[in-house]
Amino acid sequence: MRPGQVVLAPGIYGAVANAAAQVAPILGASRVISTARGADRLAAVPRADDLAVIDLEQETLSAGVARLTEGAGVDVVLDGLGGDLTGQALGTLRRGGVLVSIGYTAGTKAAIDVTDLIWKTARMEGFLFTAFTQQEVADTYRTLLGHLSAHTIKPAIDGVHPLDQAAEAQRRVVEDRPLGRVFLDPRA
Repeated sequence: MRPGQVVLAPGIYGAVANAAAQVAPILGASRVISTARGADRLAAVPRADDLAVIDLEQETLSAGVARLTEGAGVDVVLDGLGGDLTGQALGTLRRGGVLVSIGYTAGTKAAIDVTDLIWKTARMEGFLFTAFTQQEVADTYRTLLGHLSAHTIKPAIDGVHPLDQAAEAQRRVVEDRPLGRVFLDPRA
């Protein structure tokens, strides 16, 4: 990613998009665009000047990105969802853009329009965290911990539950799909 670029990270309630919404501006992104489904879920997303969230119950990903970028599209897609959204996200890229596939919570199969690759000279890449050296991972953690201690990034935490509420915590994750992580505290 280069400074000034526009990043699309669908699924603001997921770890990839939530992290991208905070880290991409630090790296110089001019804007981060994400998605949610429904006004109630959209309303729960913390507001940020450089974050725009498309309500997929109100408009398509393509229409939302076109509206937010005045038809220009995005430079980078960080796809933590996979599935049907991958092809749609690929279609939002501007010329020379890249889609980085990071996860597949919405499915491992995706259909794409190859003309989105050809006509836009776009790229698709896979991301595997374990492909980095131990030193690169350590350097990244050190940088992230610095941002955490400076409060320039803040992890989204839905709640911390005592161990005897593990079943309720798991139900919350699976059924409610909260914005933020759900933790168990064995000491509570």
